[in-house]
Formats: sequence, C-alpha cells, structure tokens
Amino acid sequence: MAGFIFGEFEEEKVACPSCKWIGLGKDLKPIEFHESLIFDLGCPICMEYIGFMSCPITEQYEAFKKRTNS
Repeated sequence: MAGFIFGEFEEEKVACPSCKWIGLGKDLKPIEFHESLIFDLGCPICMEYIGFMSCPITEQYEAFKKRTNS
C-alpha cells in the first residue's frame, strides 16, 4: 500500500501488481472516496487498488499551481 502526496506523485512511475500495467501516477483512477478525505487510487486498466492520497491542503495545492502554472 502506497501513500501518494498530491503534486508529487503525478510524474512518478507506478505499477499494477495485478495486470502489470506501468504508467505515471497521474494516470491512476480514483476508486473510492472516504469520509476522512482520502482517495483510494487504482489501476486505469483493471482498477486494482494501488494506493491512497489525502486531499491536498491549501499550501500543497497552491505550490502545485505555481509549479505547473495552472
């Protein structure tokens, strides 16, 4: 189980243990949202659970926007 950090994992390589897909973190798909503001992320091919990410705090989101000129 991997914990991903918003604004950092998007360009990291990830792999699915089930179907062996390899891609970037930004390609993962949300598969469940928990009341504790955590997203479970899964493989875009087979939806196997790969890890989770907390919703970003304001500072993380602002730093991401600044880095990506969004």
